[in-house]
This record gives sequence, C-alpha cells and structure tokens, in this order.
Amino acid sequence: MNFDEKMLAVDKFIFDVITWKTDYDQYEMLGLLTTPEEVIERMAGDCQGQAAVTASLILSMGFNAWVVETPFHWWTHAQDPKTGESINLNVHGHAGNQGNVLPQPIDLVYTRPKPACENCPAVFANNQNSMLYIAPPHRAIAIAFTGTHIFVRSGMTLDTVSFMQILMMGVVLGFMATLYGTYVQNDFEVTQFFKRLLIACFIGVGPVCYGMCFWATFLYPVTILHLVFVIGYLFTLMSSEI
Repeated sequence: MNFDEKMLAVDKFIFDVITWKTDYDQYEMLGLLTTPEEVIERMAGDCQGQAAVTASLILSMGFNAWVVETPFHWWTHAQDPKTGESINLNVHGHAGNQGNVLPQPIDLVYTRPKPACENCPAVFANNQNSMLYIAPPHRAIAIAFTGTHIFVRSGMTLDTVSFMQILMMGVVLGFMATLYGTYVQNDFEVTQFFKRLLIACFIGVGPVCYGMCFWATFLYPVTILHLVFVIGYLFTLMSSEI
C-alpha cells in the first residue's frame, strides 16, 4: 500500500470504530480536550477526540502527524517523512466519507520543532511551537473574512457543477426575483411578468450562478461580494419599471 492508501485506511478505520459523540453527552462538559486514551476507553469522541486518536495512530506507524484546530472542526494533517507527501484526514467530521466539512483556509498546523531551551518554565512551554499555514496568509485571510470557502468546500465550482445545475439554480433565483418585483410593482400583467422572468433568468444563470462558480474556481475571495452585489442588482432591477 502506498502512503495515500494507508492514510485512507486509517481514516475509514477511525470513522468506523470511534463513534461520534459530543463532550457534553459523555462528560457533561463543553469543549473538553480529550486524550487518545480517554477516547479509546469509551470508543467514542467528537471531532477533536477522533483527530487525537488518528494522530496517535499515524505517529505509531512511523509517519508525521498533527492535530489541526479550526473554528468549527478538528482534523488531522499527516506527512510521509521520506517523500514529503501529505494528506488530510478527519475532514468529513461526523458526516461520513461523503461529508463536505473540509479544512478551512485560515487553518494552522502546529508543528513540533526542537525546544528552544531545556529548562523553560512550564507556562512558556507551548510558546516554543511554530506554525504551518495551510494557505498563504494574505489569501487565507481574504477567504476567511468573506466566508467563500463554504462554496468551495461544498463543490460550487466549474469543475464540479454542471451547466444544467447552473441553469436550474439561475432559473429558480430568477423566478424568485420576478415574484418579488411583481409584488413590489403591484403589476400582475402576464406579458410584464414573463418579460421580467426572461431578464431575471438570464441574469440569474449568467452573472449570478455562472459568475459565482467562476470566482469560486479561480479567485474565490470575491465570491460572496460578487453574489451580494449581483443579487442585489437583480432584485433592484426586477422591482423597477421594465
């Protein structure tokens, strides 16, 4: 088995044997940082517990592993020290292998460099750790502040969304904008309604849905801003005289 196959086997093993349960259900505490031993004893844990056991297992196999904390999820970063090849595990959370709770762009992996001193006071012990950015900081911050990683990790890119899906999303959005515009204008004339619908669907399919997938593919820090402005324009246009 190559490195990827071994890590995927570990990922599946952890998901199968470590039942996902919240800290509150098990310990009546929130945000508890459990050890691998505690998780294994109960054969249950949340994403932090799963990640801790995963990292421990990978380390015992002779590979490098780090537990990564994100705003809403913990996962595991593994690396083959011989080839430098790396892979992320536990990215699905408790959604199974088909889940889409992927690492977020602003995530940091805490590495384990050699201690700066041997007799450091305990309070400073953790300050000896360095950090590894999953994405370049300037890009990661832009992505995180706009929230557009949601679209990327949900597969809303040109690589994964078909034209028919874009068409359907655009038509639904156009229909909603048309209903809104018709209500605001208090104009229920059939010809005017379909005129609005035609324009709204064109904008919904093209600039809105296709544009969203385009930006999510090539420069996704602007995806949310693009959607806010273009959808705002669409509803404003539909609310005016056409």
